Amino acid sequence: MPIATFSRTALATVVAYARKHDAQVALVGDAGIYFCAMCPAPEGSTTRVLAHARETDRTRMSPADSYAAKRAIYGGDDGCDRFDADDIGDWLDTTTGDLAVRISASAIAFLPAVPRAARSARSMQRRLF
Repeated sequence: MPIATFSRTALATVVAYARKHDAQVALVGDAGIYFCAMCPAPEGSTTRVLAHARETDRTRMSPADSYAAKRAIYGGDDGCDRFDADDIGDWLDTTTGDLAVRISASAIAFLPAVPRAARSARSMQRRLF
């Protein structure tokens, strides 16, 4: 199954911003795949706080290649799945390294990176229906 990978630093920034504004975090699939804080953009900015999947990051590839990768990983339809920022933040606290997300028609799985020595690794999965 295809997997999307996200920078731990970028995702932690999204989670921190969402927590500050008591907002959820969304995993979005449209022209690419990204996490975003579901709250207004920072003051003076027109862009929301985002963490793009490496596989669909338009700063690193053409829009056509980004969209093709999005379709291969997320599917052809656009979508948005919301998560509690604390749940993702707690998951980040139990692992090190970058986040891997496996998306299927019935579930989204957050895969463990390298477990921290004092804690066991865990994956977080949500059934979509």
